[in-house]
Amino acid sequence: EDADRVSHHLLDTMGAWLAGRDSSEGQEIARAQIAPALSSGVLDDIVREVAITRLTEIDDIHRASCTTCGSVIIPTALLLAQALNSDRKTFLRAVVHGYEAMMRLGQAANGPAILAKGIWSSYLVAPFGAATAASILLGLTEERAANALALALQQSSGAPGGHPHGKSARWLLIGYAARIGVTSALMAQQGYAGDLTLLDGDWLERTHGISLNPAAFHNLSPCFHETSMKAWCSAKQTTSAIGAFRRLLARGLNADEIVRIQVAVPNAYQMMISS
Repeated sequence: EDADRVSHHLLDTMGAWLAGRDSSEGQEIARAQIAPALSSGVLDDIVREVAITRLTEIDDIHRASCTTCGSVIIPTALLLAQALNSDRKTFLRAVVHGYEAMMRLGQAANGPAILAKGIWSSYLVAPFGAATAASILLGLTEERAANALALALQQSSGAPGGHPHGKSARWLLIGYAARIGVTSALMAQQGYAGDLTLLDGDWLERTHGISLNPAAFHNLSPCFHETSMKAWCSAKQTTSAIGAFRRLLARGLNADEIVRIQVAVPNAYQMMISS
């Protein structure tokens, strides 16, 4: 069942990646060499391909955590699996558990609500998910995998700031967040230790202003099947409006007859849109 589901998400994400590569912004990112001396290799490929996939806004999404896991986990796992010559079963586990890690931390952090605080939930949890996938592909022990997750958390931001004029680095930021997760696993592989108590107390609230609900980590029912596919290149919050507009067009709506358009959104969305 997981294999079939992963195949579906793999195809969906690769479609997003191809669409991203075909866009002008995606082509510019593909050519980007942020640090020329370090512009080749798997880690830099992860930055670029995650960014290119995510910029399309047609990647899959888990609504309960408000995280877009496919754009982070699948490019990361594909590139690492190829570099490490991983087998199919290991790749499958890396994808499923990478998704689970992102979704569970996103739920624990109340991903939909923290958007109003200027926190991009996918950006917040991307290092955690990428570290999970990388730990499996690298074959880390349970102890070292735990340290990889801790090291990834220690480097997580989640707050990308506003939308400045000019060329936006937003998509590259989430690409680098995925890279942070992979480098955390590589650090743990070499014996470096992280703070394993970070999620036990109020660390996330003190450092990020996020009150953590640990229940998402204690529920052993898988979340992977709860992800959904986007019908259009858009944020999930706008799909209802797009669907409604398409229905109006199908009924023969004449744009010249429109006198006024009134838009209403929940307060959390309004704050997100305005930022």
